[in-house]
Amino acid sequence: MPDFPTIKVPQKDPQPVPTESFEKMFAKATDAEMRAFILCGWLAGLRLNEALHLEREANDKFPYLDLLHDRIVIPAEFAKAVRDQWVPLDPDLRAALEALPDHGVRVFDFQGPNGDRVGLRAVGARVIRLARLAGVKITMKTLRRGFGCYHAARQPAQVLRKLMRHANISTTMAFYANVDDAVEAAVRNGRALNRALNNRENETETNDEGIDGTL
Repeated sequence: MPDFPTIKVPQKDPQPVPTESFEKMFAKATDAEMRAFILCGWLAGLRLNEALHLEREANDKFPYLDLLHDRIVIPAEFAKAVRDQWVPLDPDLRAALEALPDHGVRVFDFQGPNGDRVGLRAVGARVIRLARLAGVKITMKTLRRGFGCYHAARQPAQVLRKLMRHANISTTMAFYANVDDAVEAAVRNGRALNRALNNRENETETNDEGIDGTL
């Protein structure tokens, strides 16, 4: 058999999501439940299935709210991990979740035309339709990536890995490929700090010379 050429598929790094794009999408959400749902991706980095299965009480099978410690906990059994995982509960997300009607155990209760609870595919499609209505290309996965890119510009790798709950640090490091603004800001701030220190030193030398002259 002849050797077939190896095809290398380019891997795209996670791209930041402009805040303006999310705000357009958020403004188009007409009900509190959908607004709270997309905030789960934007402010907590939850995956679609994690947000949809979010529950109000502690348990071992599904993600749940730990309001006492301001956390969203993802049990090890659900995450297929060695131990339980958790992410901080953003104050705005907490307020949105607490404002939702109590449907029982589940936080979200998306229903279809017949009144039955809908599944992952249907909810994911609703998120996409909402984004299209706003004129942006956003999915729940996009919102999670946006959460990761936002914190990649502000947190070290080990913190971001815990926030994103990555099993492999190499997955986390991909989020640092598009933090140009943060790098530029760091350089600008460093230069500004050096200028400030130099000016302070020059002022000190000038003052010392004036004192010596009077003596």
